Amino acid sequence: MGKPRWPAATGGPPAGRQESSRGQGGQAAGIAAAIGFNLAAGQSTVVNARWTKNLVPPAGTHSCLLAAVLTPGDFPTSGAHAWEHNNLAQKNLTIVDLQPDNFIVIPFVVANIYPRVIGEFALQLIPHQAFVPDTVNLVRNDVKRMSTGARDLTRLPPDAPIADCGRRLDGQVKDPGPIRTADSARYAAIFPARVELPFTKKQALKIPIDIWPTEQHVYGLKLTVPANAVKGQILKYDLAQIDRRSGKVLGGIAVELHVV
Repeated sequence: MGKPRWPAATGGPPAGRQESSRGQGGQAAGIAAAIGFNLAAGQSTVVNARWTKNLVPPAGTHSCLLAAVLTPGDFPTSGAHAWEHNNLAQKNLTIVDLQPDNFIVIPFVVANIYPRVIGEFALQLIPHQAFVPDTVNLVRNDVKRMSTGARDLTRLPPDAPIADCGRRLDGQVKDPGPIRTADSARYAAIFPARVELPFTKKQALKIPIDIWPTEQHVYGLKLTVPANAVKGQILKYDLAQIDRRSGKVLGGIAVELHVV
């Protein structure tokens, strides 16, 4: 989760924000830019960049949005991860149509790339509307399975590809899309011994996770549309991976549920 790389620099505006879309092959393609704003230290601004229809990836494509602020004296290094440079930001966005009482599970990967330090992370849910209890859960396999080096827990060799912006690394999966039913074959394959942990206000919508060095875990974000949701309503959620030691946000995914 949250490890996109910035492509080789090709030039850009003296001060501005540029966005690119990263597809399944890991390649970044520029889609839009906003130019010409000036900020003093500590200031912030919101800019809009048009994403033209012909550059929107087709349905079923795994894409991440990667944004960069380009300035003459502070340019992202070629190959840098988003969490390695303050001028880079990334978001993995999924948009789904769902009816009330229906759910979706989005598998994602959290990796610990450090060879000697246990990763102490937290997954924090950030709803953009009033939170409804019992509608958002974190799915994982039981502790016994996760501690045995099973399919959902993989030790990374030195040259292994790192999960990019939450994408589940599984070349054998023909359908990389979300899971919508409890009897889904893909659901059973990824989470054969699954348990669900609810996000609660009592825990500040945070769930702590620990990952051993050079390992990556697969989790699922399960979102259920509330029974009283109204047709046409849009429910927005962010799930952020946070380093519990530093408090730094390392990455995350975003989901929009369009009630139909």
